[in-house]
Amino acid sequence: MTKPTVSYGRRPKLKLTELAVRNVAPTFGKVRHLTYSTKCRGELVVESDAERFVSHMVTLDPRAKRFWTQPFTVDLIDRRILRSPVEVAEARKKHSKRIGPKFYTPDFGVEWIGLTRSAKEVKLEGFEGDEEYQTRLRLGASIIEAHGYRFSMVVFPRNQRHPFYSSLVLLKQAASRPELWPDEQLAQRITEVCSQQSVTLKDLCTRLNVSPSLVPAMLVSGCVSANLATQHLCGTMQLSAAFGDLSHLHLLEGLSV
Repeated sequence: MTKPTVSYGRRPKLKLTELAVRNVAPTFGKVRHLTYSTKCRGELVVESDAERFVSHMVTLDPRAKRFWTQPFTVDLIDRRILRSPVEVAEARKKHSKRIGPKFYTPDFGVEWIGLTRSAKEVKLEGFEGDEEYQTRLRLGASIIEAHGYRFSMVVFPRNQRHPFYSSLVLLKQAASRPELWPDEQLAQRITEVCSQQSVTLKDLCTRLNVSPSLVPAMLVSGCVSANLATQHLCGTMQLSAAFGDLSHLHLLEGLSV
């Protein structure tokens, strides 16, 4: 008997997600990381877990209007910003016989609300690059800043026990589901419990008779605040009333150098 032919469909083409000045670099057998953000035209491709987590940070930051992966390439010789694949190809041809650093491409470009646009280089702690790379980075940064951007390196923690490894995913999920955020009545009760002094996550949930799974939604909606860089989302986390303030989601500053 002839077996029926089964089609499992085709994997979506990565080119549909490659909207920056150049495609994400080849990974030579390593996994490319797909993630999603409404601030980056939907689906995006990054080169590492560190970049994926930083994309979550930018998504959560209320000051970030939109961002791009590998937004432009810096011509280190002519000190230009190259904004299209055609410009990059022409520059590579022009400088093909030159020796030394020629180009640099930042990992992210971010447009902020009320702040200067910025370019970000993302590195995992302990892998910031050798002296030759740092020289390329300093030259690229000087050109980027001369063109009106702020530049910084974001060094993501290497220790996988760091709170960001677990909390960022939960916070990003909560941010994408505003229909599950505390309603006005619950938000008022949360404020009453937390307004005088900080309380533990466990104590707050017990007094409100709500599930701890609601806490990420409390944080991203501005009902409560916490030091997300040092505390895990667990029963001992200290929570304070945020009164709508979302500054606890300004997470990049603590990692920028």
